[in-house]
Amino acid sequence: MPGCSKENPPYSETSRPTLVRTPASITGQGSRGQWSALMARAQDGDREAYCTLLTEVEPYVRSIAIKYLGSSSDLEDAVQDVLT
Repeated sequence: MPGCSKENPPYSETSRPTLVRTPASITGQGSRGQWSALMARAQDGDREAYCTLLTEVEPYVRSIAIKYLGSSSDLEDAVQDVLT
């Protein structure tokens, strides 16, 4: 196997994953902190917090899936796999 270096990366530049920036319209201000609080409550057994978390996170997860899968028939499966 050839060595990897900056001149010879293990993958092509076109296949590299990129950071997805979340539009403000999806996250709203301060939602990441709110998601953390909801996650903590959900982990303590709060079913309402868990449902709220899934409802709020789903558009964010879907936006990432759309970026990578487009209108693929696998889109819904990918979103559900992430959320379960």
